[in-house]
Amino acid sequence: PYVVFHDAYQYFETSFGLNAVGSVALEGDIASSPKKISFIKDKLDISPKDVSKNLGNGIKAADSCITAIYLGLRFRSKSFNELIKCTRKCGGDVDTLCSMSGSIWGAFNGFKNIPKELFDDLEDGNRIKSLACNLYKTKIQISEKIN
Repeated sequence: PYVVFHDAYQYFETSFGLNAVGSVALEGDIASSPKKISFIKDKLDISPKDVSKNLGNGIKAADSCITAIYLGLRFRSKSFNELIKCTRKCGGDVDTLCSMSGSIWGAFNGFKNIPKELFDDLEDGNRIKSLACNLYKTKIQISEKIN
């Protein structure tokens, strides 16, 4: 048994048979409010400033996760560079927002659609790609054993 910082890893726990006994949250670290949900409904073309103001751009999960999900989904049919450009303009915890929204974008578009020049400039890019491929292979092996 162990304790997690926030309760976001049930899929991981289930896959590996882990048993979290609880989660810890910072004061004010609450689920997204109905106000945030209603703000993003049907709004696909709002400024980065308005995204940050209404959805958040802070270091706490409650201040950035909804923003990252919104941006990742909003730009899923656009280029990776467009996503990153908009996300950077949101300000705040930009590296985390770019990482999370980029992951969502990547799930839709795949590695092949990330501009080659960005990957070529990435420190330890080949090592990271190798680790990602090995992680995927491990996931497939575990899935096959479970099924």
